[in-house]
Amino acid sequence: MKTQEGCQALLTSGDFDTFVRRVQDPDTNWMDMRAALWTIGQIGSSPLGFNMLAQTNVVQFISEQAMRCSTLSMRGTCFYILGLLALTESGRFYLDQLGWDFPINTDLAIAVPKDITTFLKIPVSTYKGSWAMNPGNMYGITEVPSTSAKLRPKVTDVNYSKVILGYISNLSNEVVKEACYGTLLR
Repeated sequence: MKTQEGCQALLTSGDFDTFVRRVQDPDTNWMDMRAALWTIGQIGSSPLGFNMLAQTNVVQFISEQAMRCSTLSMRGTCFYILGLLALTESGRFYLDQLGWDFPINTDLAIAVPKDITTFLKIPVSTYKGSWAMNPGNMYGITEVPSTSAKLRPKVTDVNYSKVILGYISNLSNEVVKEACYGTLLR
């Protein structure tokens, strides 16, 4: 936080402790953990906010996760968060003690591990499945609808959300983007 009042509000509300606890709780789901990490990164990117974080062991925990977490996407998130923490002089000093280095330009939100070999080592892990491929996932679509007028699916009360989601998902496909956009407008 950038002001004393903001820091005090975070402490008084209990939100600060909640974010710190979420990051370190192994039972926190990945989405909540990432949200808490990004919040901590924003808090710690200012001198006053980093001083609050330094009073906990959360920075050391994030550093360890960035180096050794078996989930590579979580490792990457922690890596970005450490970059945010490196925006302050006290953050760089603290992270230096944990084995991180920084570019000369202190305006860059970058922290690089001094032990690059450990950082780049991919741990052996057991594949547990994909959230996106989970049959219980109600957010996915089974097929992208056709943009051809002849093959375009009939929109009903039952399938309208999946058809719309299918066209929205194809807006990133340069080949059919225009056709999907036109279909969505209709």
